[in-house]
Amino acid sequence: CGARSHPMAVTQKDCVPTKKKAKGWDAQKDSLCQTYFEACAQVACTANSEMVRQLVRRAQLLAPLPHHRTQGLSRHEMLEAAFAHLDVDGSGELQAHECMTFCRSINPAHSEREAREMMAWMDKDDDARISKPEYMDAMEFLTTILSDEDFEHGILETLAAKPSIADLPSREVKLLALFQHLDTDGSGALDVDELLAVSNDANPAADYKAAKAQLAWLDGDGDAKVSAAEFVEAMTFLTGYLSDEDFDTSLAEQLAYDSFTYKCGAAFLGQKGVLAMLPALRVDQKFTSLILRGCGLHNEGVAALAAALSGHACIAHLDVGDNPISEGGVAALVQLCAATPSLKEVLYDGCYFVRGWSDISSNVDPDPNTGGAPLRAAIERNRNPPPPPLTGDAAVAALDVGALLVSRRLEVKALFYQLAGADGRVSFGKLRDGLAAGGEAWGVLPSHLVDFISPAHIFRFASRGDGDGAGGGDGSTLSYAEFARALRSEKARAKVLEAFKRQRVQLKVLFYSLAGVDGELTLGKLAEGLKGALEEQ
Repeated sequence: CGARSHPMAVTQKDCVPTKKKAKGWDAQKDSLCQTYFEACAQVACTANSEMVRQLVRRAQLLAPLPHHRTQGLSRHEMLEAAFAHLDVDGSGELQAHECMTFCRSINPAHSEREAREMMAWMDKDDDARISKPEYMDAMEFLTTILSDEDFEHGILETLAAKPSIADLPSREVKLLALFQHLDTDGSGALDVDELLAVSNDANPAADYKAAKAQLAWLDGDGDAKVSAAEFVEAMTFLTGYLSDEDFDTSLAEQLAYDSFTYKCGAAFLGQKGVLAMLPALRVDQKFTSLILRGCGLHNEGVAALAAALSGHACIAHLDVGDNPISEGGVAALVQLCAATPSLKEVLYDGCYFVRGWSDISSNVDPDPNTGGAPLRAAIERNRNPPPPPLTGDAAVAALDVGALLVSRRLEVKALFYQLAGADGRVSFGKLRDGLAAGGEAWGVLPSHLVDFISPAHIFRFASRGDGDGAGGGDGSTLSYAEFARALRSEKARAKVLEAFKRQRVQLKVLFYSLAGVDGELTLGKLAEGLKGALEEQ
């Protein structure tokens, strides 16, 4: 993307020749390509055809509905495209599991029974299959009652529908569903671009060479494309060792996973070319990898890059290797890592600050950024972030209340006797009102413990102890020793509550397995269940 210098204002027409506008660039309003073209005019550089191609593909993947697959088609052709999309196994007929996908494209809440009812309505010859003519006849009425816009929207929703792995009957059909998902242009074959997207899921640094090697291995007939049959044959071989459960889980993850790599290193953009890409990258908050290797990026460009991607939600991999970035650009990369927790990998080999080329004077103290130590530390912090601070029940459960009462016994005693009466004992009402009022005196205890303390539990615990607290009501009182013992019990209560939150599903299963069909757990059933568990162990 070569820089252009103009004595007069540069227009978008100057920077974006018609031949640079790849098919589909304007398929959507405010497209990524339009953003890129406007930025090219602002920085005065010619649009790069490779980046336009990638932006067009990315816009297609981001679109909630695949408008590029219906562009220029008649209503009849749209119906044919919808049938081909639903016919996952390519048999030329729709079976029950394929009709399920169709029903859920209309209403995600549709059940299998409703899918079979719709199937029966379309199945004129009662052979439990929907042929293409039957489907076209059943859908023909839509061409007469719907406007062009509504008709196309219905077709687009069908084309956007993905089958549920659980609905599909065999591994072959499930692999065909994955093939259909990867075939983003609906051509019926995977090309290098689509295989490159698969490679990038495993390795963001994968390049066209790797994708072509993958294509050559999968392409049995040598036509430079991978057909559905070739894909299924190869993937059946590769996944044969997986159990059915692991196989389904793997395919479901691949159908749900959304990753994308911008490969700016595929063409030498230059600093201005990179700057022109930044507005589009800022708009796309879902891409996962960005490769800028060998793009001529300097410190100024790195600063702009960091500002554009700071706080990005999904980027995990950034490659700025082989760029003339000196020690002055390291700080921007460190700031980018600090502001973007998702960024777990940054490649910077071949940059000037690694080679030390900018250290030209032996009289100057070594620059701490030489070698990239601060950047390595920032990446490591993202890879191994500190655990989030505990709050609420979890914070109290982790608190050593006994040690706290020892280390702050004088302050806690002073707090207690502020609340106590002349007899040195505190009533339920005084403790309750004191907690409600708060104040500086309670600062001797951690705020999460103060928030957690329950006067009712404190007095209930004390009433079961060896002390003389009567427990439970407004007329009962506690000595300091009873109060301290009860306060320690709050830690145990917090542990129980935290366990219930973390394992509520397992505890529900346990409860109802003990309770039986009536859903009521008696002491006898609980004792019997515990005895059985102990005997097993």
